[in-house]
Amino acid sequence: MQEAVVNSKPEAGQQTAREYRFVHRAKTGPALPYHLYLPSQPATPQRVLVAVHGISRNVEQHLAAMRPWAERYGVVLVLPHYDRCDFRDYQRLGRADKGARADLPLLGVLDEVHTMFGIDTRRVGLFGFSGGAQFAHRFALFHAQRVSRLGLAAAGWYTWPEPRLDYPLGVGRVTALPGVQMQFDAMLAIPIQVFVGEHDDQRDRALNTLAAIDRLQGRDRRARAVNWVAAMCDAAAQRAIAADVRLQVLPRTHHSFRKAVTRGQLIERLFRSFYE
Repeated sequence: MQEAVVNSKPEAGQQTAREYRFVHRAKTGPALPYHLYLPSQPATPQRVLVAVHGISRNVEQHLAAMRPWAERYGVVLVLPHYDRCDFRDYQRLGRADKGARADLPLLGVLDEVHTMFGIDTRRVGLFGFSGGAQFAHRFALFHAQRVSRLGLAAAGWYTWPEPRLDYPLGVGRVTALPGVQMQFDAMLAIPIQVFVGEHDDQRDRALNTLAAIDRLQGRDRRARAVNWVAAMCDAAAQRAIAADVRLQVLPRTHHSFRKAVTRGQLIERLFRSFYE
């Protein structure tokens, strides 16, 4: 399925931005719909940013917020839509018996975009908000070679850089994702920007409130972001890896994508940190 939308009329000699909706149909597993935005310049853009929604599945809202910044920086946007029924465990990549795999169809989407438009999708920027941030850092754990930069905003909880804990709690033994190997050291070498709201300290229904998570990571998203950044930096230092893991606190922001954008300038901060 495809629908092309022209965002604006080009001037003479100019290319117009293009927007598509596609559905990637894998040989096995459910289909993965996605939005694709191609900026007007350059003619063959090579910057690619994958943006992954949270559990509200507000793909259109993400696209609207990112479109002007993608146009400014000449960035291709790929926004997958993980259906609530087919991909109910997408935040943890779809563990065995927990839901369809979420990482593999995204790899297929990237290959598809390359085939259709000649865009280099071998390494892409990856961003996620809330549940999407959970997906994004776990995708980078297993597919670090495909990620050039990583942006995580308001994740509910993290896979901790602790090899004595099994995945998804830690980076130890992996039994729930057959066919892939963890690439933790390679992930540590990826530049990572972590964003969290100044007031994102509520224990709402969407937050993982297991006692083990509270003890290890903190009791709210803000504390968990601060602690995870520190833990990642410590893990990199222990391995003599020159890591670049940074925290940005969004002012006057609770756990809301809209407020993160309008109050915290989340998308502006993301694009400037990735492309300047």
